[in-house]
Amino acid sequence: FSVSCVTLIRMLKVVVTGVNGFVGGHLVRELKSRGHEVVGIGREKTPSPDAKKYSNKYLVCDLTDESQVAGLDLNSVDAIINLAGLANVGASFGAEDLYKKVNVDVLAKLGEKLLAAKSKTRLVAISTGAVYGSNQPVPLTENSKVITQGSPYAMSKLAMEDVARDLKKRGLDCIMVRPFNHTGPGQLPGFLIPDLYEKLA
Repeated sequence: FSVSCVTLIRMLKVVVTGVNGFVGGHLVRELKSRGHEVVGIGREKTPSPDAKKYSNKYLVCDLTDESQVAGLDLNSVDAIINLAGLANVGASFGAEDLYKKVNVDVLAKLGEKLLAAKSKTRLVAISTGAVYGSNQPVPLTENSKVITQGSPYAMSKLAMEDVARDLKKRGLDCIMVRPFNHTGPGQLPGFLIPDLYEKLA
């Protein structure tokens, strides 16, 4: 007795903000390999090689500018994965206001636009594992303690999480993820592994 089963996977239209960054390049390649339609958004006039190769469309937008966000066409979008932000922990010291503006305001402006349109689009807010306190049992869970003091980068992500929770309470399909350190081809200096490699070299 055998059963032949065909699984149908609906192809999605996915917007990736911050598409020109390290993670964005890997993400659009993965999405494209699964047959999804990808729209990349970046501040740069010219897309990165990966963004150009794997995005169906590339849009230039400063997502901290409310008027530019208002002009985005997000109709028929299934999901927005918000990678737009500042992620260099060391550089965040002395730039607290900038990190808060970018890492918090981008999500807030996208969320408000979707709420105003009564959109069913899922908004994925990318936080960080750096928000967890270090002195607690592992493995960590979503209920593990978070820091009350830390780098401006980590604190900006906690503030962003507050915005994400508020958007969800108001009816937006908004979820958060807290990725830990990652590395790979294309990661620039200013992050742990590339900096260690440079010192070793």
